[in-house]
Amino acid sequence: SELASNHIKTLSSSLCSGDLLIVLISGGGSALLTSPVPPVTMDEKVKVIKLLQCSGADIKELNCVRKRLSQLKGGKLLDLAYPATVLSFILSDIVGDPLEFIASGPTVINRDSSDEALGIIEKYSLFNHLPRSVQNVLCEPMSNIYCNTEANNLIIGSNKIALHHASIEAT
Repeated sequence: SELASNHIKTLSSSLCSGDLLIVLISGGGSALLTSPVPPVTMDEKVKVIKLLQCSGADIKELNCVRKRLSQLKGGKLLDLAYPATVLSFILSDIVGDPLEFIASGPTVINRDSSDEALGIIEKYSLFNHLPRSVQNVLCEPMSNIYCNTEANNLIIGSNKIALHHASIEAT
């Protein structure tokens, strides 16, 4: 999935004004959309996520750290595609359909603060167990300035939608 993520980055960053990027997103997509922020390696990123999971971090905490260590998650795919228009069709696996959590929100502007991921790492006393490259990335200020703020994110399937249509069929 790292090779596929690199192709996605290359394609998205080559788009121009007037181009349309159609993105299909589903729950679980976070695991497939891998592209660590340099100099972090894929093995290092996996190690961090495993450490968090073993320490009891919840999915929101995991996604916050994933977004911080990724070149595509947390709205970064949306930004790479600028100035193209981005249209995302989303299958949600999360109750309430919060766009920023589905596949770690590659086409949703990240509202996390710069120090939020670092705070999660510190909450579980993991900082000294992290590779130096990860420590450095987490300590860098994060840019929350996005070029592309025009995301068209459409939920096309979710538990809520499925239940609604099931109730119609049952009556």
